Formats: sequence, structure tokens, C-alpha cells
Amino acid sequence: MTHSQIRSLIGAIALGAATTVHAVEVGQPAPAFELPSLAGESISLEAHAGKVRLVNFWASWCEPCRHELPALDAMRNQYREQGFEIIGISVDKEPENAKAFLDKIPVSYPVVLDNDFQTAKTYDAQAMPMSYILDRDGKVQAVFTGYSKKKLPAITAAVEATIENGSTQ
Repeated sequence: MTHSQIRSLIGAIALGAATTVHAVEVGQPAPAFELPSLAGESISLEAHAGKVRLVNFWASWCEPCRHELPALDAMRNQYREQGFEIIGISVDKEPENAKAFLDKIPVSYPVVLDNDFQTAKTYDAQAMPMSYILDRDGKVQAVFTGYSKKKLPAITAAVEATIENGSTQ
């Protein structure tokens, strides 16, 4: 097992220990949060109310996140003018790890820190990465666990449907 795989396993175990039994499900309102950014400013889910939002939990030790973040950044740039925003939530215990990761793989959307796993616990984010697509009213329209290039078309389709129809249905 590589060092990266060991870190991913340890992180997944830590997330599993931090989660609750109640998952955030499609159709439910997304739990509100207000978390610090790497720059120290406070960013809330409500700050982007009225937009279609993708809330993405990730970590520097997550290998699939290295591929997902650039794809999400491109998606954000493509749909931003249509009222779409991404909020990245790093679950790294050490902010320096998230900063170093973003120095190598920068994104243009806001990133906040959840180093005590409280927001991940509220969302029941049991794997990394994990994404929740919210409609303009803040209701969850889709949940995606993990990432691969094969999942990107489904994530994109869910974002497009929510932008166009207000839901993925």
C-alpha cells in the first residue's frame, strides 16, 4: 500500500467516525454552514443563495480530488454566468495541507476549511470527494460520492438540469 493510499484510508476512517446516521438526501434542504476560508474570511452557504450550488467536500490526501478539482473549476467557469457556484470544503486537519494542495491545483471558486469535520458530519460526507448539488432554493438535487472521469458527465448533466429546470428531474 502506498503512502498516499494509507493517508486516504486513514482520512476515510476519520470521516466515518465523524459522521452521523442521518444522511442529507435528495429533496431535503441543505444544512447551512459558515466556515473560514484559507484567507481567514467567513464564507456561508447563504452567501450564494439564489444560485445553483455544488458543495464539494475534498481533502489534500484524496487522490481522486487531484483530478476532480480542476474538472469542477472548469465546470464552474462554464456555468458561472448562468447562476452556478461551487463551494469547496476542505476537511484537512491542517490548513497548511489544503493551502499547499491549492497552490499546486488552484481553483477559482471559494474554498473553506472544515478541519473539525463538523460540516462533513452534518452532511454525512462519508467519502472523499463528495458533492451535493443544490437548487436555487437550497434543496439537494443530487449527491455524488467519489470521482472518476466516467462520473463527470453525470455531474455535469445534474448541474445543467438544475440550472435549466430547477431540479434534476
